[in-house]
Amino acid sequence: MKSVIVVVVSSLSLLANASLAQNLIEDGNFDSLPVGISVPGTPLTVGQWTFENYSGVDPNGAGGFSGNPGNFCPLEDGGGGSSDPRATRTVGGLTIGATYVLSWDFAMRVNHSGGEAGPSFGVFLDTQTFETALFLGSILDGGLYSGRSASFVATSTTHQFIFAGELDGRSNGAGATDVSYRLDNVALVLHSATGQGNGGLARLELNGLGAGTLAGPYAVHVPGNGTLSFHWEGPPSAPIALIAGAPNVASTPLGCAGLLDIASPQIILPVGQITLDANGVLDFSLTLPGLPAGSVGRMQGIILQPVGSPCPATLTSAFELIPF
Repeated sequence: MKSVIVVVVSSLSLLANASLAQNLIEDGNFDSLPVGISVPGTPLTVGQWTFENYSGVDPNGAGGFSGNPGNFCPLEDGGGGSSDPRATRTVGGLTIGATYVLSWDFAMRVNHSGGEAGPSFGVFLDTQTFETALFLGSILDGGLYSGRSASFVATSTTHQFIFAGELDGRSNGAGATDVSYRLDNVALVLHSATGQGNGGLARLELNGLGAGTLAGPYAVHVPGNGTLSFHWEGPPSAPIALIAGAPNVASTPLGCAGLLDIASPQIILPVGQITLDANGVLDFSLTLPGLPAGSVGRMQGIILQPVGSPCPATLTSAFELIPF
């Protein structure tokens, strides 16, 4: 597995320049924001972010915790159990009826309680309650960041995004949760793609993007020296391949295999070097080799199907890698 990851990393610098989607939250990695922490009852506004209940901006290494990389937002209220530390960002200029994808990295900070009555991390749109949240989840151990995403259709030209930890103060919250988090690399992009989507026969998710069934490709905004996490799903023990290259704007139909969203693709992970496990799943991560800001091209997965299947191989969604 290590040699396979090295091949993928070394190939990333060969991808062609391109441009897919602008990140509408340009300060989502917190690196350009001054360090500061809010106190209960006195929200702290930094740039276009508002922090409450001891959340704010911490430098890399504060309290022994890291960003991904650089500054990060701690969602930590000192172990309290009656309020939610939260970070709020309002974004305007949206198109009503358009689909947007919100993505972020999060990691556990401190598990004060050892367990919880329900999900302790949530992402909310405007006045959403616990039951209607964009995302609910938990990380109860370890210090590694995990990428997640959620899509929504804009109903207004302006929406507010709330990231909250230790969920118990949110309307209809889980109650008695006491797990704090670190937040980093928040991105919001317009998703107007018409290419290949993920499905039951072939799925590749990159940093949490691609989890649904929207048409690809997806824009992956990631630090140039950050972490890229791959999640594959398909038939048990199926061989996989990874191709890369410049965008294929029109998408090329390849019959039952799906739509090819890469022009003149290079094979950066050949078939046969790696397979899915017995459950049809594979996860691995790699650290980017200090890539420069700006798009470096697209990647798309191929998953071979079992002998006798109607189609010998199926394409996954494609992803455009945009370091910042």
